[in-house]
This record gives sequence, C-alpha cells and structure tokens, in this order.
Amino acid sequence: RSQARVSEQACNRHPSSLFGGGIYFSPSAFRANMSVPCSRCDGGTIGRRECSCSVTSAAEHTMVIARVTLGDAHICTEYDGVTYKGEIHRPRRRPPLSEETGHVNDSIIGESIENGGTHLTYRELVVYDRFQCYPEFVVNYQRLVDVDPAALTACYGSA
Repeated sequence: RSQARVSEQACNRHPSSLFGGGIYFSPSAFRANMSVPCSRCDGGTIGRRECSCSVTSAAEHTMVIARVTLGDAHICTEYDGVTYKGEIHRPRRRPPLSEETGHVNDSIIGESIENGGTHLTYRELVVYDRFQCYPEFVVNYQRLVDVDPAALTACYGSA
C-alpha cells in the first residue's frame, strides 16, 4: 500500500466503534497493534474473525504514528453505550457537550482502568475531524509468532 493511502485510511471514521464515528488513536503501540488487521486475510483484530493465514511466514503490517490535537477533550471514565456510541442506525459523530461550557467537546479520552476508568484496558483517544490528526510516520513491521521466551531474553535481557 502506498504511504498516502495508509495515511488516508488512518484518518477514516469508524462509525460502529466504541465511541461512535470517530478516528481512533492509542498512546500504546501494543494496543494499536491489536487494531491492525492481517494484510492477507483481513482478520485477527478486535471485533474480527481470527487470522486464517498460515503462520509459517509473518505478514508485514502497517501502523501509523500520528500527531493528534485533542483540544477541549471530554474524559470518559464510566462508559455508557447510548451516550458514546449512539444507536445502531444513528451512530454518534461527535463528542458530547461540555458540562462546563455547553459547547461540543473536540475529542474524547476513554480512560483506562489504570488511569481511573471503569471499562477500558487501554486508553483510547478519539477525534471526529480528520484535520485534528496528522499522520507523521508509517511503520511497517512483522509480528513475532511462536517466539521462544529464551530467545527474547537473550536479545533484550530479563525483565
């Protein structure tokens, strides 16, 4: 895939996701990797079927590292699907109104349990305007499959 196409896809909205029709980011590369589908079968991510490819050779995956402007962010610590996701035929396409100003927030920060949230394992950052994100780097990588823990210790040292 061309870098321009990858960058364009990175800033596409996902209407059926947890916080409605937004553009999703995570400060965790581990979490972001969970959303990258297999380039061969399009499976193997959250909410999709298992990867059906042979694991004899690792496929190349692509991740975008982006700058994201959150602006006046709504911080979600307690998730409510109706508030954040909307109805099945009418997904949310913007963050909720600010309780302080009465204006629409610019983004949502879905807080992880580690940071005081009640629903998410990893922090989610969601913007609703593609001009709030700037894809800065495109990283191509392969996932390690069936790795011997001793080999990782030899390369990176013990934890």
